[in-house]
Amino acid sequence: MSSRKRLSLEKAMEELERKEEHFRRACDQIVLLNERLCSSAFRYKHARRNDMKSFRYPLRLRLSVIEGIRNMFYEYAKQKAVEVQCLRRALSDHVTVPEVPNDQ
Repeated sequence: MSSRKRLSLEKAMEELERKEEHFRRACDQIVLLNERLCSSAFRYKHARRNDMKSFRYPLRLRLSVIEGIRNMFYEYAKQKAVEVQCLRRALSDHVTVPEVPNDQ
């Protein structure tokens, strides 16, 4: 393998690791945002059930903001997943194992 191809392969591997890390972090944030969304939804339902009108509006706004942020992280994670998939496919095409002829 030439040094130029090796360098290109190393860069591609580094890029893959970087994109996978970004994907993992985005997924972690989505999990945290889902937990926060559940706790805020619980508080909102409690305020609605007890007719606490002064708490309902700010909680409803908080729910909307958290949901919007979560959706943006979801789109970002989806984009990174596609990029990771493309890089993996390119690397697997680039590093193919030659078939060994059968001597039987």
